[in-house]
Amino acid sequence: MEIIKLKEIDSTNEYAKKLIDSGKRDFIVIADKQSKGRGRLGRVWFSDPGGLYFSIVLDNKFYEILSFITPLSVVKALNIGAKIKFPNDVIYRDKKISGILIERYKDKIIVGVGINVENEIREEIKDIAISLKDIKRGVNKDEVFKRFLDEFFNYYNNNDLDKEAILKEYKKFSDTIGKRVRLILPNNEVEGLVFNIDFEGISLVTDVGLKKYPTGEIKNLRNLKE
Repeated sequence: MEIIKLKEIDSTNEYAKKLIDSGKRDFIVIADKQSKGRGRLGRVWFSDPGGLYFSIVLDNKFYEILSFITPLSVVKALNIGAKIKFPNDVIYRDKKISGILIERYKDKIIVGVGINVENEIREEIKDIAISLKDIKRGVNKDEVFKRFLDEFFNYYNNNDLDKEAILKEYKKFSDTIGKRVRLILPNNEVEGLVFNIDFEGISLVTDVGLKKYPTGEIKNLRNLKE
């Protein structure tokens, strides 16, 4: 797979879309810096030098499990005991170290990944974000990138991929299952205990019983006061 390396770009996902429009297929865009990096729900992803910012363009297969195998690949590449916050953020001791944005575009899927590796965390987000260099010494973003690709394509290129095995592995690294959370939905929010996560969404035990939600944003993973 071709890897396109850039010094700076607005967003690797947006640049990937332009290349798809031009007819390019099956490639990776990686940039040293993004001026308009973004995460889920349109949030800003600060993309200062030293971090890993890349987008993988793939055929439209395995879409439903990409939100599972991508964070799993990050967790394994980092090898620091990181956890997965639903749906696909990677955290270390309650601070985000990686964010993932997966988009369908035309007949392709774009898997956008940001990992804080050697970059300094800006003062305004130090209470919610962390960089790998603050956790262990001798980190190298090129090595982390290679390890991620090895893990990711071991999953993606496996034609006999066992979905239930992937789900079991994801749950092993979940920082969400078993915790009380506030789930932000398009028109309201709900609080409850996370009972399960599967390919159809997240199940919460609430005041009105067990209910499944196909998506949502976890606002607070810490125990909520009654």
